Amino acid sequence: MQSKVHQYRLHVQSEGGSIQRGYNDLTELIADYIKKKENNGLICALVHPVPPDGSSEDVTLSDDDEYDEEDEEDEDEDFVEMPPLRSPPPGQKERKSNGHADHDKLDLQKRFTQLDLSQCEAKFKQALKDYIDHGVSKDSASLNAGDSELHEFTKLLESTADGLRSH
Repeated sequence: MQSKVHQYRLHVQSEGGSIQRGYNDLTELIADYIKKKENNGLICALVHPVPPDGSSEDVTLSDDDEYDEEDEEDEDEDFVEMPPLRSPPPGQKERKSNGHADHDKLDLQKRFTQLDLSQCEAKFKQALKDYIDHGVSKDSASLNAGDSELHEFTKLLESTADGLRSH
């Protein structure tokens, strides 16, 4: 071991059809790494990427260097808390999201027509179609307004899972 610490910034890009993994915390990453039982590392994008700070210096510690509490205190003083990422002005965001939302809605409707729902009940098919036609837009608008719940999707689940409840 060379006692060196290097920091790298990688852009992770998956090939078509493969699922990009992202981890919310270190525990989740370690659990997945242990589960894989491979020693070739995990390459994945961060769920919440850290913006570059402009410095690309590598930190090198040799066996001769002494690391003490003073160094640790200096590092704490050097730490700069990053401000939250700013979103674009409301007008720009709405214009962009409306264009994307229309495209996404058409794509979702197209994919819905390609589903084989022959084994599903008519009530479920209609509820799903109604959600795709109207509910997705309402949920998207409420999320953009700051709501954290998918009310229309919840209604869809409640109405279609009605027969699963024990009486």
